[in-house]
Amino acid sequence: MKIVACDLDGTLLRDDKTISKHTKEVIKNIVKKGNIFTIVTGRRYKATKDIYDSLDLKELIIVNDGAVIRNKNKIVQSFYLDLNIVDKIVIYLKKMKKKFYVVDENENLDYQNGKVLKIIVVGEKKEMENVYSRLKKFPCSFFIQPSFFKQANYSLVIYNKNVNKGYSLQLLAEHYNVKNDDVIVFGNWTNDISLFNCFKNSIAPKNAHKSLKKIAFYVSNRTNNDDFVAHYLLNNF
Repeated sequence: MKIVACDLDGTLLRDDKTISKHTKEVIKNIVKKGNIFTIVTGRRYKATKDIYDSLDLKELIIVNDGAVIRNKNKIVQSFYLDLNIVDKIVIYLKKMKKKFYVVDENENLDYQNGKVLKIIVVGEKKEMENVYSRLKKFPCSFFIQPSFFKQANYSLVIYNKNVNKGYSLQLLAEHYNVKNDDVIVFGNWTNDISLFNCFKNSIAPKNAHKSLKKIAFYVSNRTNNDDFVAHYLLNNF
């Protein structure tokens, strides 16, 4: 048994946010042969569920950049922010009059109380670069994922310090008793670097970020719009 782990946006999904019929058939055939196909995405589960269902997946997937490992029915592993750290960050962001969202354990953006999954800070690039440098000087430990967001805007996503896609996929592989050498990963952006560092069978599309291409085992001459995931699996799996 092998695991095929795939990022969504810019990787499995085409630019119009769809998956071709051909790619779906390839994935379903891999699963029928006794392998596991899993999603590893920065998206919330609520924004991943329809894709999960369209592929007829049943096994665990990874969402929120590795903060949550779950299937359709339950969460099996999650990494939350320390509430003391949340308070300090929120006080700072309010003082600096930044736009931000505190996301709770149910992925709601209107946090009232309970566990905190992440904090999303949104603004222009230069503004976010300044916030990033300030947060890095905080006397407490957390992980910050900078990312491109809605054209001209950028976001900083603040997670528990242990959150990254690679570590969570290692936990998922251990859950299924699959060795790292039997895991194939597909990704296209900087939040996939931990995946490529943890698993040697790392595949990037032509449209991948240059930093990811440098460490990829294989860079396809096809993009996410050309069914590169299906093409690679048909020829190499």
